[in-house]
Amino acid sequence: MVTTNDIWTSAYHGQSCTPNNTTQPCDSSLQCNSSESKCLCSSSQYWSNGCYALDDIKVKNVTYTVTTNAINLTWTFNGPGPTVTFQIRYGSVSINASSAGGSISGLIPGTKNNFIIASIPPSNEHFKYNEAIVTTGDIWTNPSQPGSIDKVVQLPNISISAYSIHFNEPSGNVSKYQLIIKNKTGSDIYNNESRTNTVIISGLTPGQSYNYTLYAINEIGKPSESRIGSFSTSATESGPISNDNLFDLKPTNVTLTWQTPGNPNGKINGYIVEVFSNNTCVFAHKINCSDCVSVIFVLNLNNKYFFCVFFLNSHVITESALIQ
Repeated sequence: MVTTNDIWTSAYHGQSCTPNNTTQPCDSSLQCNSSESKCLCSSSQYWSNGCYALDDIKVKNVTYTVTTNAINLTWTFNGPGPTVTFQIRYGSVSINASSAGGSISGLIPGTKNNFIIASIPPSNEHFKYNEAIVTTGDIWTNPSQPGSIDKVVQLPNISISAYSIHFNEPSGNVSKYQLIIKNKTGSDIYNNESRTNTVIISGLTPGQSYNYTLYAINEIGKPSESRIGSFSTSATESGPISNDNLFDLKPTNVTLTWQTPGNPNGKINGYIVEVFSNNTCVFAHKINCSDCVSVIFVLNLNNKYFFCVFFLNSHVITESALIQ
């Protein structure tokens, strides 16, 4: 009789083994995991009725579309089928996805994001295998649309044509703004970038309307949806009216003359002449300033009169001269 040494049959997936394989050896497709003392697939594989490469379940051809607060990821998957599940991860957040992609919402506008796309192999009662990981790299959300221009303040200490333009900041992150201002004929008055939401501009005319286009821009130069609107510069007081000497004084009428302000500070729409006697207005007359002359016909003999000339500027009335 001849006797043999111990002969062990190969252990299958999940069965016990010894690391040196001298006893309880693993099947040829498996390895004896030293920490688990079980026959398992290698670290670059997963088990699904056989050992398969993790690389085979990685997603491919990742593309994306973005809005101000959401990113939609799409990809292709040619792995073994429905036993693989997918997640999109960023920070401490995990979102379930499909074999074709997934969406992430609630993001901050104008911000850089990085995502992990995890292909998760089938669950296994013997061992939790590694996941197949793909990273997206940097993906920026679009910046939000900036608010409208809400304050236009003249800066006469700089120039009568200088104005401070203020608009509301958008939500999220912004690197800079692009502001374009056009006059009524469509010509550019201003086209420049600003790091803040207050811009000082020279070359505007008081009492005029302008159209503007405004963008917010993120750090990679992506502009927001444009904000389109209009604003008007204020028509402030003109320089003083210089009155000429009274002339052609007659018993019941007088002719007044004056000079157009040397610094009209806006469009001149006309003048109002008011006549006062005994602190009461007895006559008011609106005229154009084609010749800056007004003839007053309501005078009575031996009465004392005061004449007030008001300057009309874009519906703003400014008292500019008092003539006795």
